[in-house]
Amino acid sequence: MDVLSELIQEYDDKVSVILINTDDPGKVSKVKSFVNSKKYLKGDIYHVVMDYNQKLSRRFNAQPIPLSFIVDNNNIVYRKRGFIPGDEHIFKKELDAIFNQ
Repeated sequence: MDVLSELIQEYDDKVSVILINTDDPGKVSKVKSFVNSKKYLKGDIYHVVMDYNQKLSRRFNAQPIPLSFIVDNNNIVYRKRGFIPGDEHIFKKELDAIFNQ
């Protein structure tokens, strides 16, 4: 998540980030606490969606998690399952390609 925070700061108002949490409804306060503890600076450009019944997860075939998408105005341009250190460089490359067109 710290990598996400860095990308949000770097791309400022050029990106919107949607975080989808699949925990059960009883964990909402835990999710809020976690997100707040990360001190994301651009709160107006990221959103947390609680996917209690996992409809979104099923729709996007999002198992295993995490699953990341980069979407331009028209299509999904990049999709990545899981996360390993160094993936942030791939995300940055994909975002730069979109913004430098």
